[in-house]
Amino acid sequence: MDVESKLNSARTLLNELDNALSALVNSAPDIFEDPALKSRLNDFKEAYQEATQRLAHPSLSIATIGTTSSGKSTIVNALMGRRIAPIEAGEMSGGILTLKHSEERKLIIKETPEAVWETGEWTDLTDEELYTKIQVVMHTYHEARKKKEYIAPQIVAYVPLLPASDLELSGLPEGIGIEFLDLPGLKSIQDRDNLAVIQPLVGKAFSLVALDYMQVDEQHRQKLLEELKRVVQYLQGRTDSMIFILNRVDNRGSDDLPIEVRLEKLKQEIKEVLDLPELPDVIPFNARLLYYAQCAWGTTALSQDSKVSQETRLELLNKMINDCLQFINLKIKESNELIDDPQTPNLIDNALESMNAKDLLILLSQQGEKIVKSTPLKNLNIQSLWNEFQKQHDVKTWFNQVKDRIENDKPIDDLTMRKIVQYALRWSGGEALWNCLKTRIEESFAELVLLPALFGVFESYDALSEALNTLIATRKIDSQKEVESQQEKIEEIRKNLERESKQVQKDFNAQIEEIIEILKTPQTGRDIKAKETAKKKGLNGIDSILDAVLDIEKDLNKSLILLVQDAFKNNSGVYELKEKLAKVISPALAEDVSRQYDHVSRRLTKFSSQSEDTMVKKVEANDQSAIKELEHDERHVKLLYHTIRQAITARAEFALQGQAKLFEKVLQSLVKSQVELLKDCLSKYGLSELNFEQAVTTDLEKKLTNNPPSLPEKFFEFPVAIRKQQKTESKVVGQGKKTETYTVSEQETYTYYQDKSCFQAPEKKTGKRPVQKQKTRSVNYDIKKDIECQELCLPSPDLMAKQWTSGVEKGREELWNIFKKWLIKRLDRVSELFQESVIDITDLANRALQKQLKIVEQNFEETKEFYRKFELSKNEVNLIRQQLEQFF
Repeated sequence: MDVESKLNSARTLLNELDNALSALVNSAPDIFEDPALKSRLNDFKEAYQEATQRLAHPSLSIATIGTTSSGKSTIVNALMGRRIAPIEAGEMSGGILTLKHSEERKLIIKETPEAVWETGEWTDLTDEELYTKIQVVMHTYHEARKKKEYIAPQIVAYVPLLPASDLELSGLPEGIGIEFLDLPGLKSIQDRDNLAVIQPLVGKAFSLVALDYMQVDEQHRQKLLEELKRVVQYLQGRTDSMIFILNRVDNRGSDDLPIEVRLEKLKQEIKEVLDLPELPDVIPFNARLLYYAQCAWGTTALSQDSKVSQETRLELLNKMINDCLQFINLKIKESNELIDDPQTPNLIDNALESMNAKDLLILLSQQGEKIVKSTPLKNLNIQSLWNEFQKQHDVKTWFNQVKDRIENDKPIDDLTMRKIVQYALRWSGGEALWNCLKTRIEESFAELVLLPALFGVFESYDALSEALNTLIATRKIDSQKEVESQQEKIEEIRKNLERESKQVQKDFNAQIEEIIEILKTPQTGRDIKAKETAKKKGLNGIDSILDAVLDIEKDLNKSLILLVQDAFKNNSGVYELKEKLAKVISPALAEDVSRQYDHVSRRLTKFSSQSEDTMVKKVEANDQSAIKELEHDERHVKLLYHTIRQAITARAEFALQGQAKLFEKVLQSLVKSQVELLKDCLSKYGLSELNFEQAVTTDLEKKLTNNPPSLPEKFFEFPVAIRKQQKTESKVVGQGKKTETYTVSEQETYTYYQDKSCFQAPEKKTGKRPVQKQKTRSVNYDIKKDIECQELCLPSPDLMAKQWTSGVEKGREELWNIFKKWLIKRLDRVSELFQESVIDITDLANRALQKQLKIVEQNFEETKEFYRKFELSKNEVNLIRQQLEQFF
């Protein structure tokens, strides 16, 4: 069934459901005067009115998400046929731009808290004025968030859009609204609040996921896939409603692998990394070519006249020639190679055996230029068709003529412009994308547009239907004794309800607390033990939460702590660190952290290393200037710890918001388990004949809502290892002189006689010998004095990193406490709502049973017959409701 048929069927069935229910109410208005039934009927009417409005003006959202600088805004402009979304080099914007189809042009910049950009509403702006105004807002936000975090600008532009004007191109039926969401890249969203704003927008939209061709080579592809996984996970996109666009294929080099090879490999890897059931659609794309060509034509269908001025057209076409000529020439060459292939005529000739002339024309148009549109098909033969095809397929000559006219600023008529757009659609991948969009939108339309509109109808009708079933069941009781027995059971339920539901909740909470306490212990194997305990108790999902928390912890260490630690080790510049930090935290926080790093790194150069973990600096206690500087040293280290804690908290909150869907899924699983336990409390009273359990459960499900987790302001605390102490040291304060005696060794000359023979006299000789002599001298000496010193011991950069990591680990323990409180608070609320539903349904049953006592005594058979017919009518209404649900 196509989109239009699904929409019309949904409208018809919804109207039939309302008419059938109204007829049921009119057949027995007294029944619906019961407070419980009246309340549920009013809920249905409200849901019906809202659904009717939404189906009367249905709208399909197409969101562009993707990896960093992948050309998302250019893709949006190309697909809507006008230059509205600012095209920036790099992630410069960060705002949320919604483009809605409307013949009346209007721009709304919504008021957001503390916005420093212009907000308000404007009408009748030109495209250029729209572009400039939006660009100024985006740039203002970009500059402002360097100093402080803001909620991103939320801009809505109402302008004519191509896919709403050219229904043949988009495949959308008339009357269905369409909007494009031009969303910032994930690296531009580094805070929880902005992520929380964007997530529901993406969750309700069909997503075009842009990837950059320059990032799919062997060197960069893994990094690209990791980023893609984070984008899809954090933005909570629907993987069943995605088309992947491999943009900038015009950057493909001659030595690159064939595009088909890269596509197949990329499809397989995307399937694995996103855990898809089948290979995704990946369209090779050149957004720039399509953007120039489509905007040069405008938003009208190709079968109509263009409204774009010659001045604008030539400006865009000149840009197309300048930026895309090499790619165009490549495509012309490929086209001519096809026509010059001697096998092509044979292939076409063979196709004639199973194809008529019209089908042959389609085949030719797929391989080259669309031809002989005005020639009657019955007059065609293969030779004339082929000759005409060859004649008109000389794209190179035709394009060179067009190029000359463009470069000489000569007018380009609509006929030529149509041809340029047709080639641009084919060569850029636009044609393939629109065809893929047609198919995928048809597949996803019911879930993306119809189900959200009808969900409230289903819930409110089911609550009403099950309550009616309880009433109908009481009317089948044929004895006073049975009525009284059921009343006693209800009374017993009311008597024990609060005590039993609280006991169920207490036991359930105890199981959760047991697992959380295991996770908080530092013992080895705690994670495995926690998972095993959760599995034994049937608490599904705890293991996935555990894995998510561990991933967040690793992310904090890798994304922040190691960056700052490495900056200290490598003596990195402040701007280098800020640039790296800005990829994982907000620009304002990156500025704060890098500035404090700069202060601390400069001051640590004046400290000496006392040990591996400690840096020390001493100054005299009476040197007020030095003492003041020491205080500044201490203050800046503390400020560094403070900003690091802020950064880690912000990153953790952002990461948790990215995992909010997982947290909610686990919560839903636990709620389901708890509801089953609460239902067990009811089943023992034997009220199944009154449809009691089902009525309570349906009513409870209608009341339940989700709340994502939030962290406290101070989530991580780091002990700063700063030690300050007073010391007394002996210090040289001057020089003195004194006389001292010292001993020197000298050589002394002496005389001695050396004996000769007995006939000769002794010979006189001289010699030298060492002697010790005492001397005096004047010497300088240090005059010392005991001085009071102030010593400051600071942690080394490595110790800082250890302390921050330790703070993260302790923070994980606190996270489990927060998670436990969040779960228990939510489950306590479920218990309260359960009690409310039980009381509501028991009141309804009591009123019905009280009336049944009189019916049994007076006119049981007559009433029984009436309710038999009433139940048959109600079942017919149920059947319409089931038919309506079959779309999904």
